[in-house]
Parts: sequence; structure tokens; C-alpha cells
Amino acid sequence: MTLSLTWTPDPTLLTNLAKIASQQGKSIESTLSEAVQLYLENQPIEPLTTQPDRLIGLFKGSPNLATELEDILQKE
Repeated sequence: MTLSLTWTPDPTLLTNLAKIASQQGKSIESTLSEAVQLYLENQPIEPLTTQPDRLIGLFKGSPNLATELEDILQKE
């Protein structure tokens, strides 16, 4: 996947990023990617929320259907 961004960083931040990249013999892009990777590794990942089942409550029926299925079927 490729993503292009337009980024206007604080000039001091960009200067420091360029200085670190130069000292390490890397490009600014690879240094920035490494910084983002380190940032993401240190963030808590919250589980994705699951969507509620949209069929629940859609049909009319007994609220105790699951527990009293046999009795309900015999009555009908």
C-alpha cells in the first residue's frame, strides 16, 4: 500500500528529523517511518468494537424462547 501525504511540520521538528536521518545515513522518509513504527508499538491497541446483531429484536417473539423452546413448541 502506498500513501502520499502533504505534511507541514514545525520547522524545528523537520530540522531535527533531517539531522537524525543524516547522522544515521538514512533518508528522512525511512527515519520518519521508523519513528511512526516505534510510536505505534507503544500505543495500546483497543479491540475493534463489534457491530450489534441487527436481527436481534427484528422479529416478534417470546423473550424466553431460548430457555423454554420445547414448551413453546408443544403449546403451538
